[in-house]
Amino acid sequence: MTQAIDLSTVISGVSIKRTWSTKNENGETAKMQANIDFEGITLGQLCELACQPLVIRRQAIERKLSVSEIEASKGSVIHYSQMGLKVKSREEKVQEIMSAGLPRKLAEKAVDDPKGFKLLMDSMED
Repeated sequence: MTQAIDLSTVISGVSIKRTWSTKNENGETAKMQANIDFEGITLGQLCELACQPLVIRRQAIERKLSVSEIEASKGSVIHYSQMGLKVKSREEKVQEIMSAGLPRKLAEKAVDDPKGFKLLMDSMED
């Protein structure tokens, strides 16, 4: 069971060492290393920071789609690990689920109504 987490929880004692290089306006490259200190940041703020590069990854995928294909995902829940992956069409999703052995009607229910599908599956358990 998933436990709700309070996004206003403040983080303490977390820093991450990072190394990067930067090319300045003169074309010179410098290597940088620093510890990024997250002292005092809330979980909500940390999630906002994590979303910035994820949205950029998603936009790179969406640039290859039509407006209607992009808007078809509006309001959906996208797992962070899927943000930079190819967007599957409804039919691709149905076919993928059917390849796992579910009949078409159930596969369509899983794609079109995931919450309803979960309720249906939960009701079948003993």
